[in-house]
Amino acid sequence: MTAVAVPAVELRGATEPQPISLRGSRLAWVRKLASTPLLAKLVVADVTINVVALWVVGQAPPEANVEIIVTSLLVTLALNAGLVYWALLPLRTLESTTIRVSRGDLAAMPPRLTSGAIASARGSKRRTS
Repeated sequence: MTAVAVPAVELRGATEPQPISLRGSRLAWVRKLASTPLLAKLVVADVTINVVALWVVGQAPPEANVEIIVTSLLVTLALNAGLVYWALLPLRTLESTTIRVSRGDLAAMPPRLTSGAIASARGSKRRTS
């Protein structure tokens, strides 16, 4: 084998690689999930539950099929109710403010949104437009 000299290359503006922060990526994942439209969350959750239930039914004895299907239905119903409840929580605050205004408290104001909530609302508005 023959040794070959390779010229050194200088990269302008190159910096040392930075370690990836696991904490930041976890928060980004949660933010992404929270800003996903409700319909997408419901569809993914329902399909996942039903695929798992179908697999379990295939593995279980035939006598247990009804119980498995009923359990799958109840889990799907509870998850859907929880997601819809969670999605509508901001409207409860607005509703209480409108009730106060309708009763004569003209100084009533809804609480200020944080920048994260505003960004989340903007992101979901873009997806629906």
